[in-house]
Amino acid sequence: MSETTQAVILLSGGLDSTVVAAYAAENYDKSHFLFADYGQKTVERERQAFDDMVDRFQPASARVLDLTWLRELGTAANSALFDEGVKLTAENRSSEYVPARNTVLLAAATALAETLEADAVLIGSTGGDRTCPDNSPAFIDAFRTVIREGTMTDRPITVVAPLIKLDKIGVIRLGMELNAPFELSWSCHNNQGDVACGQCSNCEARRGAFAELGTADPISYEQ
Repeated sequence: MSETTQAVILLSGGLDSTVVAAYAAENYDKSHFLFADYGQKTVERERQAFDDMVDRFQPASARVLDLTWLRELGTAANSALFDEGVKLTAENRSSEYVPARNTVLLAAATALAETLEADAVLIGSTGGDRTCPDNSPAFIDAFRTVIREGTMTDRPITVVAPLIKLDKIGVIRLGMELNAPFELSWSCHNNQGDVACGQCSNCEARRGAFAELGTADPISYEQ
């Protein structure tokens, strides 16, 4: 009898991580969802998307990670993800960066994976136009080395980034093949309600990709 495969999925509720959740459902026997509250201004809306994904996918476990201490560091670094008074747009997208956020997220997910004796940690890093260096293939490879050198598990853990070679159009195409629930996802960096801003880099990339594919985006936008 083959061993049960398990994966820890870093799930923000965004479009990319939604596709990763659907990918995990197809490729692993058990999924464990991990949401990070790092003090971001859209945390309530992202948490709603996460909770909706939990209802849809029924993972083996779902946890919320308290990383609110990152807010102080991100604010000091002028990240607009925390500033209600700053609207993120495609022009100021570099302000999305939070110092070492993905390093912290992957470390936490790895700790959980080691405890659960899981096989993999899944992250929604993509190819194409990339803003933050901690979403790059080089960073993912480097963290795989960190896991090999820094854990004591007998069962190897790897970081899996199934979207790393795909642009946003490719991500949506894969999501369609996997029946990913795009209608439950939330990508906007500015808004909390039911209508996304349409201006931030996430909204712009998402809207443009759906339009390029000639497919309706199931969420609504201000403009």
